[in-house]
Amino acid sequence: MSACRDVSEDGIVCEKKWDKADNCFTQTGNRYLTALSDDARVSGTGRIILAPTDIISVLEMIAKHHVTEDTIMMSGNRDLLFINYKNDLAEIKVYIPSCSITGKRNAKYFTKFVPND
Repeated sequence: MSACRDVSEDGIVCEKKWDKADNCFTQTGNRYLTALSDDARVSGTGRIILAPTDIISVLEMIAKHHVTEDTIMMSGNRDLLFINYKNDLAEIKVYIPSCSITGKRNAKYFTKFVPND
């Protein structure tokens, strides 16, 4: 299972349902766009596919932290998504690998953790 994040001049869109017949991601409920000049500044365009378990755990972690200046920076390419923010204790940098539509994680910048190796 995978999820897609699309960045465009309209904002950021996250879609998670893969339509096998049309070979694309679809949105089955209400579409939520982050309004420009409201709470996000968007530059550039792009698309990245992520494992939902990866992005959900990161967003949950961010929601529990007091983010300094309410600023979270996200950038990426086809291989990874980088999220950076600060709180009262530290600057947090998170790197999330992209994945295929079947959920296989991209290993370009990552290696599999093997305990006691």
